[in-house]
Amino acid sequence: MIDLRQLSVSYQAGRETVLALREVSLAIRPGETLAIVGESGSGKTTLANALLGLLPGNARISAGQLRVNGQDYSHASERQRRALRGSTLGLVPQDPMVSLNPTQRIGRQIGEALSLSKGGRYRSVDQDVLALLEQVGIDHPALRARQYPHELSGGMRQRVLIAIALAGEPQMIIADEPTSALDVTVQRRILDHLEQLVRERGIALLIITHDLGVAAERADRLLVMHNGQVIEQGPARQVVARPAQPYTRQLLAAAPAFAVPREARPARQGEPLLKMEDVSKAYALPRIKGQPTSFQALQGMSLALRAGETLGIVGESGSGKSTTLRLALGLEQPDSGQVWVAGQNVSRYRWRQFRPLRRQIQLVQQNPFAALDPRLTVFDSIVEPLLAFGIAKGAALEQAAQRLIGTGALARAFSGSAASRTVRRPTPARGHCPGTGAGAEGVIAG
Repeated sequence: MIDLRQLSVSYQAGRETVLALREVSLAIRPGETLAIVGESGSGKTTLANALLGLLPGNARISAGQLRVNGQDYSHASERQRRALRGSTLGLVPQDPMVSLNPTQRIGRQIGEALSLSKGGRYRSVDQDVLALLEQVGIDHPALRARQYPHELSGGMRQRVLIAIALAGEPQMIIADEPTSALDVTVQRRILDHLEQLVRERGIALLIITHDLGVAAERADRLLVMHNGQVIEQGPARQVVARPAQPYTRQLLAAAPAFAVPREARPARQGEPLLKMEDVSKAYALPRIKGQPTSFQALQGMSLALRAGETLGIVGESGSGKSTTLRLALGLEQPDSGQVWVAGQNVSRYRWRQFRPLRRQIQLVQQNPFAALDPRLTVFDSIVEPLLAFGIAKGAALEQAAQRLIGTGALARAFSGSAASRTVRRPTPARGHCPGTGAGAEGVIAG
């Protein structure tokens, strides 16, 4: 299906050329599952985009060959590339909020993919939409088809992308972090389904993932990338059991799937920083005959979190995890029960009342593409909370930004040149939660 020979891809940034892929060679055959693993920036997504012809305008294939079904597509036209997508190569993107149209209902977006693959709208498109939603494990398909992306949980949105990828019945599926937003039960169901497609239809599957556990369990072969190069590849179980390269051993040592559980720490004492008492929350649903008019997102939630503690909330998609966080952050108000933050009952606080507490409770969001303002530089995004709370300005702002960039394990180059930078003083919007640069006492990771 896929044959890469010494493929190199470079990006042009001004006068600088960055080599993202360096002489990558690999082959994927029908009925085979290949997993590509490596840290962020190793070249995994660039490789997927090269296969699909979705490289950005400043990128080019600078050397080597890319063959699909025996034909050379290294320098193919957009028309030739478009003929491959959907029917030959299907993509499950990493980020649902970027990939789904926020202005269209779920059913219409899946229907569009079906119509494109089958040549115009046809009579049974609505039934096929529901069948695909059921196939990827989404409950109440008739209801979900009428909802918009923001009305679904992160895991459900990811499953919608998988349904769209399956619409064209492709010969090969490229899944870029397909399970990053899924809970473990749905993750297994989706991976089982993809595995069944490989087995029954003889399609090829390329999984790009950070999860070595998924790669080891599901792939026939494992390919490890670092700095745009393939440093190790072979049968998945062999690479995991007997890694030949130090970098592969480093990845395995850091992987949660292979980590040794830590001993439980004693419970902390004192007044909780965050406390929820019998909290419930329901949301209205679109009116459909014979369907419920509301959805109970949270029922009787109680918890307490003290300084020095880490609390993990787990559950399936749609179980109420994100709703719990939104209530704790004052982005939603509970229908019943009480929410306490730093000793204050914030259950009925409005935006202006909650604002002084923003420095004490902060959010690390699930989706960076949806959370970061694309109009701001990395520097401006980082200093936004410092400016919003009047913490630093001038030289002190520059120093604080450098410190925070280092804390976030980012390269110093992201701060840019102070002489060429204009800092935009933010005007916080209602419901906006400035970032953790404000020095939060508590952090919520969603």
